[in-house]
Amino acid sequence: MVSSASTSDTESRDSSSFAQLDTNTQLFMSLHQLDTLSTAGLRQRIPSEIARQLDGLPSSACNVRIIAYLARHENEDVYQNDVERHCGITRSTASRVLNMMERKGLVRRIIPTFDARKRQVMLTDKSRRLVRQIEESGSDYFAALAEGISPSDMETTLRTIKRLLARSEQEAKPLD
Repeated sequence: MVSSASTSDTESRDSSSFAQLDTNTQLFMSLHQLDTLSTAGLRQRIPSEIARQLDGLPSSACNVRIIAYLARHENEDVYQNDVERHCGITRSTASRVLNMMERKGLVRRIIPTFDARKRQVMLTDKSRRLVRQIEESGSDYFAALAEGISPSDMETTLRTIKRLLARSEQEAKPLD
């Protein structure tokens, strides 16, 4: 059994170690932790109807992330390798997850005429309905998280994160 004194000593050492990291590292570690915690919090608030439609799919957080990514890029051609890169998963994992999502009617994959090796991934009407339901569930949750933070701070944070995302996506593209 751990005493409360040793627990607070450990927390103090952990926070002082974190404080010694450079600002960029602190920012990226904090963003990762925010992503992890907010995904878990959102998952707890997803209505049972959405959860039931995702039932049987591995890592439903990954499925929601794929659906959200496809929704954000619906006016663009999105291929399986884009999904792999965005979710940080291997080709075999993406194939397995997308196969299951396709069987559930959440995505559709087609082979483009210009390259039979590629698979274009698209939302279905069913997943578009899920996107609307998830957005409604998430809206209240994210508003509660942002409570007490000024709109200008939120706008500055959003601009900064968008720039970091753009750079990250640029860096993640394979070299030609």
